[in-house]
Amino acid sequence: LSHTNSFGSVEYTIGTEGSDYTAKFDNNGSYTSSVDKSAQANGYFINADYSIGDFMFNTGARHDTNNLHDDVNTYRLGVGYRINNNMTAIAGHNTGFRAPTLYEMYGADNFGYTGNPNLEEERSVTNEVGLVSQVKTDYVMMDSKFVVFSTKIDNMIEYGNSTYSNGTGTSSMEGWELQNKQKFDDTAINFSITSVHAQNSDNIELTRRPQYSAVIGVEHDVSDKLMLWYDWNYYGKHRDIHPTTYATVDRQEQHYTDIGVQYNLTEDTQLNATINNVTDLTYERPMGYKQPGREFSFSVKYLF
Repeated sequence: LSHTNSFGSVEYTIGTEGSDYTAKFDNNGSYTSSVDKSAQANGYFINADYSIGDFMFNTGARHDTNNLHDDVNTYRLGVGYRINNNMTAIAGHNTGFRAPTLYEMYGADNFGYTGNPNLEEERSVTNEVGLVSQVKTDYVMMDSKFVVFSTKIDNMIEYGNSTYSNGTGTSSMEGWELQNKQKFDDTAINFSITSVHAQNSDNIELTRRPQYSAVIGVEHDVSDKLMLWYDWNYYGKHRDIHPTTYATVDRQEQHYTDIGVQYNLTEDTQLNATINNVTDLTYERPMGYKQPGREFSFSVKYLF
């Protein structure tokens, strides 16, 4: 739930979200593994925007609770400067976290692996600078964003000695991201490309973080109410952990497609239907964890 309003020249959004999640499976065969645990998490957040002259300021704070972990507070600060009518320079500083998975904390297998219930959250600090461009003519409308970022991660969750533990050093991730959306009449083409160089405190490449990932999509407005879309998702070459030998291995790229339809029933009600992984591609991410095949979903969004 979220609510947006304004206080003078400040626009703000307050909200909350909650989730109950469970990991329960028993994999049998030459390789057996299992976990059976549930958790409950809540988040509370506030964001605010303020503009004065050619400057724009943004800030936000969030408080997360989880019945398996300590409470976590995160925040973000951002500033933008309008260079001209089409381009804005931006800079940001934010903190974040990643909670350990239920398998990392409570899983087990027949090769001696036992989860670590005392795992702490990974904590991150990110700084970024970039440019945002908006161009609109009689023939085309284009929105672009290019950002260079640097992230430092403490308490990195690492595998060793048949369990997971929090690392003592600081891992780093540096890279860039390019987003672009161009709209011609009733058709829009959009893409997002990310390049990341990630390494731990010993300068060893981090697993499960591809150097390149991308999403390329097409949207077409059939009418003022009906829109069709198509996405191609690319997950590049990366290192991973073998599920039985626990050796670090190199893995090839993965790519799949999604399609969907959006229909505006009224000004306040929107219907969505999606087919994910259209070709029913079989892939594992991370290695040893088979991802869903073709999936169908339907949702209703009501604004009030």
